[in-house]
Amino acid sequence: MFKKPIFIFCILLFKATFAQYKAKTNITQQNFTTKGTHWLDLNLGLSFFISNEAALNEFAVITNEKPDYFGFLIQPKYQYFIKNKLSIGPHMGFGHENLFENSLDLDQSNQVYFAGIQTEYYFLKLKNIFYMSTELEASLQYFRMISVDSNVYFKSGLNFIISFLINDDFVVFVKLSDIISYTSSDENFYNLDKGFTINNTFNNFINFPQFGIRYNLF
Repeated sequence: MFKKPIFIFCILLFKATFAQYKAKTNITQQNFTTKGTHWLDLNLGLSFFISNEAALNEFAVITNEKPDYFGFLIQPKYQYFIKNKLSIGPHMGFGHENLFENSLDLDQSNQVYFAGIQTEYYFLKLKNIFYMSTELEASLQYFRMISVDSNVYFKSGLNFIISFLINDDFVVFVKLSDIISYTSSDENFYNLDKGFTINNTFNNFINFPQFGIRYNLF
């Protein structure tokens, strides 16, 4: 007697739940790059490889041994979408690298502290979860080498970023850094040439991969 009303109720409940899920999914898909949204990024770099070739070449004539290398980069940044697909915001960061070679009694550490601004434009979206963007960033950087005078310089770079939408609040990304760069000094943490240069960004990624996560503030 009650089977038919219960069955109809279940059908209506399923349809309402599905409609709510679909609406929520559409909001999720649209909100990531929508004007007025606020995101907090944490950009990370980590390397166990040889990335500072200039520093290593100084020791190549002395020994065939290659120093061990370890480096990391931490860069939190804030993004505010001033238009759909276009964000702007400040960032700051810290980087550290260490070169070690026992036979040379080499133990060299370098650090960089920096702060600046960035703007990012999302030019491609696929399946509402896969995004591609370009980022232009500029910062003032303080580079410190042990037993060597410190150096303050200006750096800017054009980056390529691939992002994956996980849910309403989280996005993960990988970054190909410094496709085109400008530095005001040869002595810099990234071993970039002074002035405007076009770099092998894939080589940069292999030597010092950068990746991160974005969190939706509101």
